[in-house]
Amino acid sequence: MSGDDDTAGTGEVDLEALPLPERIWYVRWYSHTPAIHLLEMAAETADRVADLDLTDRLAFAELVVSLRATEHISTTLAALEPDADNEWVRQLLAELVWLQGRPAIADALIRAECASLGEVEPDLQRRWLWLAARRGPTVLGALADALDGSASLDGTVIEADLGCVISRERRDRFTTVIAGQVRMDEHRARRVVDLLADRMEAGWRFRSQAVPWFAFDTYSENIVARVVGEALAAADSGRGYSALRLGDGEAQVLAGVMPDITGVLGVGADKEWNELGDVEYVALRERLAAAITSADFVGVPDLAQCLAGPMGYSEVPATCLEIGVDPDRIVPGGCDLGWALEISGQVDRLIARCNGIIGPIDPRGLQRIPGDADLTWLSVPGELLYYYDEGGLETSHWRRFEAITSYDYRPGEIWLVGAGVLGKVYCHAIQQAGAVAVDIGSVLDAWAGRQDTRGTVREQLWVTVPYLEDSPHQEDSS
Repeated sequence: MSGDDDTAGTGEVDLEALPLPERIWYVRWYSHTPAIHLLEMAAETADRVADLDLTDRLAFAELVVSLRATEHISTTLAALEPDADNEWVRQLLAELVWLQGRPAIADALIRAECASLGEVEPDLQRRWLWLAARRGPTVLGALADALDGSASLDGTVIEADLGCVISRERRDRFTTVIAGQVRMDEHRARRVVDLLADRMEAGWRFRSQAVPWFAFDTYSENIVARVVGEALAAADSGRGYSALRLGDGEAQVLAGVMPDITGVLGVGADKEWNELGDVEYVALRERLAAAITSADFVGVPDLAQCLAGPMGYSEVPATCLEIGVDPDRIVPGGCDLGWALEISGQVDRLIARCNGIIGPIDPRGLQRIPGDADLTWLSVPGELLYYYDEGGLETSHWRRFEAITSYDYRPGEIWLVGAGVLGKVYCHAIQQAGAVAVDIGSVLDAWAGRQDTRGTVREQLWVTVPYLEDSPHQEDSS
């Protein structure tokens, strides 16, 4: 990779002077195009991996795993196998063979490690845990027994993955943790824990409760397919349908502590984000609450995400209950619906019937959308953090808000929406018109080749690789 710092989008840091692990970390978190630069780095490193010391070979292997760069797996395996007595090497070998499509070997490696797993550091235990969670309850159960009492299980709800009841003792423990979070207390925390635990026990666990809070790839295929099926059936019958994803932004807006609505009013003369006045803010909160209570699918953070994710996550399910959302429509972990639709390929069923997109990017610039698709585009400015605009209120998202909510949506239409907090209100307007709205969020950024608009995406850049220009994986996006 070139050492040109401007090209890397990493400021004044001399990347070539950094050790390989630090260089990888810096590019991941500071480059404007982290996936592109890390893929370049992986290709260059693969050519000389045999000359690297063990520390750098481990860093290279972790990079290959995190990018899911399958073209380098054979090279990486060969580079690591001479040091298979190293406990970190063994873990990476298991991840690599899993990514290579040899799950039985990965399972055998996980089981072989269980006997000594209690003796290694928690960070390494977690890596084995995350891999086992992706392999299913049988393998995970064996590993969970080996980790009993370990700090590596903190923040997990592993019994949910294993199909076990979440005991009252465990619920009490989770309640205590969540009660100490921002704007939470014991009463709110108790309601959140019981709601999420009950819903998961009823079969609505959207993602693993043993992987990192930001992981996209352990979604329930059945739930994702069900959402798409319901959306298509609604379109066929001319019945309104809305599937929403809610995060800490919506919770803060509803809590009355974010009058800038994540920047939708643009930037003022003082370079600060403009804010709604009190009366307008109350009115918007009412409209947002109405959109959420009317939705057919309300995806919220799950219990593991509330325990280990951003501090505002627990407030999302709490607020849903307080504004009157039917608990049977709340799906723990469903805040990742957009990425689950993308990774599973189920989104293509919606695209095939799609009539329009609401978002910041022209559909003609979205690689997943067929070039001959006849779509209406209702454009909105992108989130200020990533699509910065000093035009002020006149060019802000707020100026487009009423025009989009009053657009002439028609029964039977299907709309994909990626428009932040205000997008939930657009979904409601579409639903009320007898059309279908599915909130897919920042997936639109990835379709346009962007890799820098979410920290959760920087953590798992492999989701963006199919949409990079000249990517060896680009054919996978068809």
